[in-house]
Amino acid sequence: MLKPFLPQLQMTFTKALNDTSRAVRLRAADALGQLVTIHSRVDPLFTELIKAAKEADDTSVRSCSCYITTATIVKYK
Repeated sequence: MLKPFLPQLQMTFTKALNDTSRAVRLRAADALGQLVTIHSRVDPLFTELIKAAKEADDTSVRSCSCYITTATIVKYK
């Protein structure tokens, strides 16, 4: 049911990882973790998360991106 919207949701939640509010970043991270369970190809998601972590100016944003990438990998296995 959500599969047609996965690219848009992925982009929205990935952008939310750069929000200044920690609560928003954590909710975006949780939502991305849930998307992994229905995503057939997670490679683009990981690529986008790693890119977001590299480009982040704020260390808390960078750590959140790294955290969700790691958590997603563990959840996906």
